[in-house]
Amino acid sequence: MQNDKSNGCYFCNAKKTSMEHLPPKCFFPKGKRNNLITVPSCDEHNSSKSMNDEYIKTLFANASEKIENDSSLISLLESSHRAMFERKSRFRHAILNQAKICIEPSGKEVVYAKVCIKRIHEFFNCLSRGLFFHQHKKRFEGKTKIHIHFLEKDTDQNILNLFNQPDISGDNRDIFYYICTPQFGDYRYFISMCFLNQFKVSVGFL
Repeated sequence: MQNDKSNGCYFCNAKKTSMEHLPPKCFFPKGKRNNLITVPSCDEHNSSKSMNDEYIKTLFANASEKIENDSSLISLLESSHRAMFERKSRFRHAILNQAKICIEPSGKEVVYAKVCIKRIHEFFNCLSRGLFFHQHKKRFEGKTKIHIHFLEKDTDQNILNLFNQPDISGDNRDIFYYICTPQFGDYRYFISMCFLNQFKVSVGFL
């Protein structure tokens, strides 16, 4: 475990109440939790955002193009389905407010929902600020701009080229890795991150 020792939250500097995993521990199947990153966090920027964590996990599991022989994706899919279809699940009730459930002839429930960009941005804003804190031992005070490559039709090739750099961080790279660039274009700092070798997101720090 890579612990960052501080009494203030990585995001807002409120009093630390817990340690936040980056990315959340639920993304890593058992056996693939080597040297996970943690940073100090308040309740608002850890446990209170758990539904965003579940949303992203479910989005990845159901949007993947190569799930059949990937044990990590299968594990992610199974846990996301549990969160979605448990009747008392807070996540289920939150999603149902924005979704439609259809019953297949077999009796299986299928959920149709629009992608919630707000949740995606909130998730990656927190994750990128946590990684910045981990790298520099201080909070980032400015704004961020998030590029969701796996949803975008047109992405700047110069941004995608940053994923080809050799200096990659992350001990469980088939689940998650990231690359830090000190300065890129108009950005003071840039983080390129990838989940499950297919979901790429970049965050620029302004």
